Amino acid sequence: MSAELPRLSECRACADPIRFVRLDSGSLMPVNPKPGATGTVCARLVMSLSSAVGGKELRGYVISRERPADPSWPYRFVVHHATCSERTPAAAPKPAPAPDPALF
Repeated sequence: MSAELPRLSECRACADPIRFVRLDSGSLMPVNPKPGATGTVCARLVMSLSSAVGGKELRGYVISRERPADPSWPYRFVVHHATCSERTPAAAPKPAPAPDPALF
C-alpha cells in the first residue's frame, strides 16, 4: 500500500526520511514515512497538478476533538516533530513576576 505514496524527503535536522502532508490551511506538515494506526494526522492521496512531480500528494488534517479520525481516509501518520532525534525542546514558560509588596 505504501508503494503508491509520494516520494520521501529528508528531515533537515536529523536526516531521517519523512513525507509531507498538505493540510487544509495549505501548509505542509512533516510526518514519519510509514502510516500506522496511532498517527494523529489523517491523510489521503489526491491528484495534484501543482505537485513537483505532477502526480499524487497527501492531503490531510490533524485529528482533534472537533475533527475526529475519518475511517474513509486510509492513512494515519505520526507528526515527525514528535519523534525527531534533533528537535529542540519547547522553551520553558517564564515564571510570573513576583508581586510588588508595596501594593499589598
